[in-house]
Amino acid sequence: MTWFLPTRTELAGLRRPLAFTLALMALGALALAGGGYALTQAERGRTAADARLRDAASRLSRIEDEAQDIRHHAEQFARLQRRGILDGGRLEWVETLAGLGRHLAPAALEYEFAPRQPLGDAGGYVFHRTPMALRLRLAHEGKLFALLGALEQEARARVVVRRCRLQRLAPDGTATAATLEADCALDWIAAEKAPRP
Repeated sequence: MTWFLPTRTELAGLRRPLAFTLALMALGALALAGGGYALTQAERGRTAADARLRDAASRLSRIEDEAQDIRHHAEQFARLQRRGILDGGRLEWVETLAGLGRHLAPAALEYEFAPRQPLGDAGGYVFHRTPMALRLRLAHEGKLFALLGALEQEARARVVVRRCRLQRLAPDGTATAATLEADCALDWIAAEKAPRP
């Protein structure tokens, strides 16, 4: 086997194509490195975009939950307004009790309001509870249930019955006499606009 060694003239002729080939190889290596860098940057950008998308979806979910809560509370607020629980007053409660007493005609109706107690505030209103002791003499239990049901419907407050104790009275022989005595504890829950600071 014979080795062929190029001459100087042949080497001089190969210099340009060889330099061109080396330059192309260097450009290819640079392009490959640039592509790798661009790919890394694109992956980082995609990861950041995914994180922003997840964050936006989480915020949207929270906003939807808050909107649902607001709708729910707005419905409750409207219900409280329709029932007059907001800005309801003790004088109106006394008038309601007097009207129900005349309408349902218990044999005797006595009540006593205790001082009101704060419950907290929400939505620009201060909520409070007013305990009340209610004593009745009735012909039968149905009158008590009718009175409490009417009170729940008509009172300008949320009326909560905490307890009722019924006691049978000794008969006095008259047909219209009361046969039961009821001793109840109720809470009247109402709200008024919070004072401005």
